[in-house]
Amino acid sequence: MVAGRCHERGLVERTLRTVLHASGLRGILAGLAAGALALGGLALMVSTGIGESTSFLNVTGRQAGTVSRILSANLASDEILLSMAPERLIGVSSLADDPRVSNVVYEASTRSGKITGHIEQVLAADPGLVVLGAHSADLARQVTEFGIRVMMLSGYESLDWIRAVIRALGRETNSSDRAEALIAEMDRRIRAVADRVDGRPRPVVLSYSESGYVPGAHTTMDEVIRLAGGDNLGGQLGFVGWQILSREQVVWRDPEVILLRSDTAEEADFQRQFMANPAFRGVRAVRDGRVYTIPGRLMVTSSHYIAETVEQVARVLHPEAFADR
Repeated sequence: MVAGRCHERGLVERTLRTVLHASGLRGILAGLAAGALALGGLALMVSTGIGESTSFLNVTGRQAGTVSRILSANLASDEILLSMAPERLIGVSSLADDPRVSNVVYEASTRSGKITGHIEQVLAADPGLVVLGAHSADLARQVTEFGIRVMMLSGYESLDWIRAVIRALGRETNSSDRAEALIAEMDRRIRAVADRVDGRPRPVVLSYSESGYVPGAHTTMDEVIRLAGGDNLGGQLGFVGWQILSREQVVWRDPEVILLRSDTAEEADFQRQFMANPAFRGVRAVRDGRVYTIPGRLMVTSSHYIAETVEQVARVLHPEAFADR
């Protein structure tokens, strides 16, 4: 499972390396999971104490009442907190401004504090809580040494992980009612999709990229594809986490639908090369015109915005189910 998480973070880094080279934020993006997202359904004891942890969340530092000043240096928590407790958020990650990966570009534009992972930035903002990805362990250690409470996220494997993290952030911000409302709306939208695709034939779907990595079990894209009314090829092959599927295997496995990412020049080049490759012309998805692009921001989200990912994937898998919209 750990290897799968590393593959998922590595995939996001590779598919967006152009953005990262320009922005210098490779470390922060490593906290995304394309797809990703997460393990959950576990009871979180994060309201009091020092050094509490679960398999996907670690909180250090003592909580002194309701936190009123929060710094988020993780795109998942950016998206959640900007929807749930924006009045408490004093800074977000620099990636929140990037439309290729962020679902909160407009909301983030109103925030002057953009965190790039430097301890000096954190201390200058005087936060009561800092939310980081597990890749930022060094920064977490530095922040904790100054007595600041830190929440560190890892996992990014399922929708249950998203629900659990929303609830944990709700507890930290004394916003549990808002957290439950956010989860309820996400679940409502996903149930609406499930109702529309229920009983329809389930195509075999390949979520593919230039790196060759595809999602297997314990990835958010595996769950998204299933919820959208498809069967994930990586899951059928017994993959766990993100694993490489060669181009020869793509031809051999002959998926009915292929999902590619959009938004970067590198991804656009890969799509052109993929469609022009004679080896792929006989693949059912190519032959039947069922190769689709999905915005990168939806393919990598680790927040309640995953509901939109399910909706968009369902629309390309089962367009007839949404003919009235």
